Amino acid sequence: MDLKSRFNHFYRFTVGMIEGPMTVAPINNNDIATKDRRNFFRGDFTNVRPEVFVEVDGNKVYDFIVAGAPSFYLISDKVVNALRENSITGWGAYPVTIRTKSMGGINNYHALYITGKAFKADRTLAEKIEVVLPNKKKKIKDKGYYFPLDSWDGTDIFII
Repeated sequence: MDLKSRFNHFYRFTVGMIEGPMTVAPINNNDIATKDRRNFFRGDFTNVRPEVFVEVDGNKVYDFIVAGAPSFYLISDKVVNALRENSITGWGAYPVTIRTKSMGGINNYHALYITGKAFKADRTLAEKIEVVLPNKKKKIKDKGYYFPLDSWDGTDIFII
């Protein structure tokens, strides 16, 4: 079996560029170091575990909310329930509050963190393709994200 066919059932989660989504940030966003954000996303709450987020931009509330990049994402109760009902592994979440100007407090969201792991991808194996961004600019992106399969812990959701 060739390398590419062994990766046919893996998908990469990224943030899309859509019009008007709400973005939020931890209430103490400027005090959180980038290293602590990355550690949080991997389930290490040693230095940070934000529970209150504030509206930054946008007004459309979706099931996934970017929350003070890098490494903070909020997911709705609907997503949490879907993950649990389908026994999806490699993730965790805890309830948070979002404070907004227009909608008051929103309490049906959770901070997402990832517990699944695999070693870093070898980007030299990826095919280079040209994509057109929403702003009509063109960019070269990698197609294919190949990592050592024996380094993957077998979870459904994992960080490379």
